[in-house]
Amino acid sequence: MKKRKGSYTVEAVIVMSTLIFIIFAIISAFLLLYQNAVMYYVATQAAQEGAVMWTDTAQDLEGGIQGTDDQGLYYRIGELFGGGSEKEKEIQTWAEQKLRELTPNTLIGSGKETVSVSFHNYVVQQVVEVSITKEIDIPFGEIARYFDQDLDMHVTAKAAVAQPAEFIRNVDYGIELAKTVWKQISGALDGLLKSKK
Repeated sequence: MKKRKGSYTVEAVIVMSTLIFIIFAIISAFLLLYQNAVMYYVATQAAQEGAVMWTDTAQDLEGGIQGTDDQGLYYRIGELFGGGSEKEKEIQTWAEQKLRELTPNTLIGSGKETVSVSFHNYVVQQVVEVSITKEIDIPFGEIARYFDQDLDMHVTAKAAVAQPAEFIRNVDYGIELAKTVWKQISGALDGLLKSKK
């Protein structure tokens, strides 16, 4: 009879420790999902509001108006040569502050969050890109690092800078340029064909 009482204790220890580990894993998974959702929300809002603010500095990142647009007429020329870093810094600061508000340290740990903002000026479209990386510092993160795996979370959001007037001007300029090139090519081809006859 005494042997059976001891075996119940051993079985209870094994079952309870396994159950506690499973509960801890489920809670950690939900916390990670919450953190990922918050990061995606902040990145998306920062990219969208940053794209609006990029062309009109009177707009703030909360969706309101904070004054007047003081960029001048030719601010886009500076952006061709790497300008716009103060706008990127403003978007980055806002995103970092929003992350601190929405994810207190006690929730997921004090892992480092890195926010990077970049502006891409393509020929036809301009894009604001916001990337957020969060280092995972829960125990599973240490286990994954032991096996050379990276559990850091990465989120990226992009938003197009809407400038309808500039887009129309670029398209019109492209059409005019294509017509001019076609006239030159067709004139050269006509001369070449006439000379071959």
